[in-house]
Amino acid sequence: MKCFKGIVQFPEICYTEPGIYNYTIQEITPSNKCWKTDSCVYHVRVTVEKDSNGRLATNVKYLNGFPTFINRYCPPKCSFKCRWVVPNKNASRCFPMVLAFFWWSGCPTGYEL
Repeated sequence: MKCFKGIVQFPEICYTEPGIYNYTIQEITPSNKCWKTDSCVYHVRVTVEKDSNGRLATNVKYLNGFPTFINRYCPPKCSFKCRWVVPNKNASRCFPMVLAFFWWSGCPTGYEL
């Protein structure tokens, strides 16, 4: 199985006999606290028949729609306490305090207080 930009390609199956072949496609990666795996199960039926030249031909039918899996990342909830320490009690300047949080992707999510 190969995965490229979210598209999974299964290895080729060579059929040697006519018949109806049923497959199930589902994700087996378990969910965890921050990652919710799609629980959809797709059923695929491959019908193999001889064509007019005696060669095997396939017909693929997705019985409940083309397989599409949507997984969700749920960032963990967190809380924190901050204490602003002013180095000089007589300072007359006001300035904002900025906090930046970084998720695994490296993208900052900032909050200004």
